[in-house]
Amino acid sequence: MGDLRRYETYSEMAEFYPDGMLFLAIASVLYVCGFVFLYGVVRIAVRHGIEDVDLRRERAAQAPERARLLERTVVRENAFLAGS
Repeated sequence: MGDLRRYETYSEMAEFYPDGMLFLAIASVLYVCGFVFLYGVVRIAVRHGIEDVDLRRERAAQAPERARLLERTVVRENAFLAGS
């Protein structure tokens, strides 16, 4: 267990970890990249959700017209049931 040392001063720790600032810079860059990626994923998900809602709204608006055309077709094909 030679790696688990206790350091009396900051300078002793800095000698063991000479690239502390480099590590901090890399960690900061990775955090920023992660947040940018997360923003992109959320943005795409919201866009797809809005497209789905628009499509459903359009289909709901066309539903009465579809029902009317279907009823007309059924009556035309089965005129003997309609009494015509």
